[in-house]
Amino acid sequence: MEREASPRRNFQPMHKWLEPELLRHWDRLTLASRRKDGGPPPGHGPSRRHGRSPSFAEHRPYAEGDDPRRVDWTLYGRLDRLFTKLSTDEGCRRVHLLLDASRSMDTGSPGKLRYARRLAAALACAGMNGHHRVQIHVWSDGRLSSSPPWAGKSRRFSPLAFLDLIQAGGPTRMTAMMAEFLRRGGGRGNLVAVLSDWLDPDSPEKALGLLAASGSETYLFHVLSPDELDPALEGDCRLVDLEDGAEHRVAATPSLLARYRETLAGFQDRLRAGCRRRGIVFLAAPAGDAAVFPPGAPLRRAGLSG
Repeated sequence: MEREASPRRNFQPMHKWLEPELLRHWDRLTLASRRKDGGPPPGHGPSRRHGRSPSFAEHRPYAEGDDPRRVDWTLYGRLDRLFTKLSTDEGCRRVHLLLDASRSMDTGSPGKLRYARRLAAALACAGMNGHHRVQIHVWSDGRLSSSPPWAGKSRRFSPLAFLDLIQAGGPTRMTAMMAEFLRRGGGRGNLVAVLSDWLDPDSPEKALGLLAASGSETYLFHVLSPDELDPALEGDCRLVDLEDGAEHRVAATPSLLARYRETLAGFQDRLRAGCRRRGIVFLAAPAGDAAVFPPGAPLRRAGLSG
């Protein structure tokens, strides 16, 4: 019973966007990479060149929360430093979660940002359950803010406090977001998940190209709200762009709404096709979907949750 008490305390500050009953489900999630080719570089994945037993792969520096039974005490006696042993079936990778918190994400019912926080928290939990190092990067007000990296199953709920501090602001600029992420070292051998509505006035081609050039195993979760997918508008309306303040007056006729849905579907098709050409997994993730609830549909569709 004592083991369950601490996670509940961690959940208390999150009550506005996260229900405690999700804990039991997320505790069973693990991050299962689709890449089976030994893609991670040395230090970030299984190695066949080292080993003291058939299951041993390599060492990594000890991180708070690692199981003490995995510590190599013999190595500690020689080097006076703590290292954790990894086995061949659980190579440690760096998992980067890129969360778009531009102003357009702070809309919808259910809210897109609230949903994206839940999805990011689920992915972070699954990553640490799988013995990976997890880091979250948030784009807001034209800047990319990064969390510290977390590792160890006992720290799988640490990202919640970081996610709780997110405030939406500024424009959607996916190319600038990707360029800054890569400048900070996101690269080959990592697993990257991008969560965004992608409501960027610029073409997605350059941003997708940057992601593909990184050499990472990449997933794009396209987050849209139900009222964006199927707006309940009628009569004369005044629409205001939250990011640039532009106003548009329209008559919400059935034919106009039909053209809107057709345009949105075409945009998603182009985004999906751009991902497919570059080996990026595209996943439509409508806010309010059961993605972060049992059975964790988008996580399983992505092949991420084992």
